[in-house]
Amino acid sequence: MTAILERPHTETPDPGESEPDTYIAAISVREIFADHTYQRELDERRAQGMAAAWDVRKVGVIDVSDRGPDEAPRYAVINGQHRWWAAALADPAHHLVAVVHTGLTVADEARLFYEIDAGTRRLTTWDRWHSRRAAGDPVVAEIEAIARKVGLVVDQSGADGYIRCTATLERVWRLGGPELLQAALLLIADIWGPRIDAVDSPLVHGVALILHTYADRLDLNRFGDVLIDYEPRTIKARAGALRESERGNAGKLAALTMVGIYNSAKGTRKLDRTELTA
Repeated sequence: MTAILERPHTETPDPGESEPDTYIAAISVREIFADHTYQRELDERRAQGMAAAWDVRKVGVIDVSDRGPDEAPRYAVINGQHRWWAAALADPAHHLVAVVHTGLTVADEARLFYEIDAGTRRLTTWDRWHSRRAAGDPVVAEIEAIARKVGLVVDQSGADGYIRCTATLERVWRLGGPELLQAALLLIADIWGPRIDAVDSPLVHGVALILHTYADRLDLNRFGDVLIDYEPRTIKARAGALRESERGNAGKLAALTMVGIYNSAKGTRKLDRTELTA
């Protein structure tokens, strides 16, 4: 049973006015669920630890979305997933005090999750991407569509065919738009295939910087022929060694390394390494 404790208004609304879209209620943990289209993965160990040391005085108020009387469970947890599950583990008869949001779509819930969590807990890059995807973020949608064109799936999986560096993908997208991002991913795929070690942050950013900087001077076919003889890990190791003599992030150092390899090959038009910027 859900007990309404307080509504955040004191005046009777005028005829025709809509009811407020939030209220406070005590809700049974059995009536709550987590929608993992936007919620982060539950840390079971963390929840178990909270349950073992359960103290109702420290629970606070969670946020849920009312999916309506036809849904069972009815309330999607937006903020407080681990507190809800810890309460359920401690005692399935527990009730939690919640701010109940009404009239939300799943995309609305995802946006609210992002807004609340961004202000209360440091989100991982993947948490942010996951919630933005569920909220219908057009940038996320376009980047994932580009990855699919190249035969890649944006996901946390550590297997070949997947790409995880979401922050770098967006950085490249902002640097040169969808054209640069697609060109960089296609070039990497042409050289090394959809290997997980080839589509990580340093190489994606590094290849994009090279394409962006030397667009009118780089021989793409020659670049691919030269780089194919080098394993991704070799390029990243050489880039790491440059930290002693060069300034820049991992992407720039990878770009400097690849330009150095390209310049050392016979028959190539040398590129000015000083033109590269992060």
